[in-house]
Amino acid sequence: METSFAYQILALKKEFTMFCNEKLQEMGLSIGLMFFVVYIGKHSHCSPGELSQAIRMDTGHTTRSIDKLVKSGFVEKERSKVDKRSQELVLTEKGVEVFHKIYTLFEQWEQIKLKDFSKEERELLDSLLNRLVQKGESACTIQYKRK
Repeated sequence: METSFAYQILALKKEFTMFCNEKLQEMGLSIGLMFFVVYIGKHSHCSPGELSQAIRMDTGHTTRSIDKLVKSGFVEKERSKVDKRSQELVLTEKGVEVFHKIYTLFEQWEQIKLKDFSKEERELLDSLLNRLVQKGESACTIQYKRK
């Protein structure tokens, strides 16, 4: 029986989630918080609003997640130098360490899943997936512009 593309994507997501959760629990993180750490690590001094928009989470969820990260010692809130009323988010030393470990998780999972693929197959897969992602991004942009 042939499986659908959506089924295959969800199966990969589930596998990736299980793989990451096991490793992240050792670091005191969940996969949900992982994406916040990654964004803040790539965009140091971002605002909570910018973070919320970028990862498409509502502000309440973002606030609760940031509070968990602050309590766990991964993130610090700093007053903005430009606007003293707003805050900026920065990874702590512990947060930076976890940020780098997260990237090794991505690499490990990729190596596990693609170990039997040739270089050409990996490049083709990467190219096809990039096309799908770009197509999705343009559809999202159109959808959000209409609202």
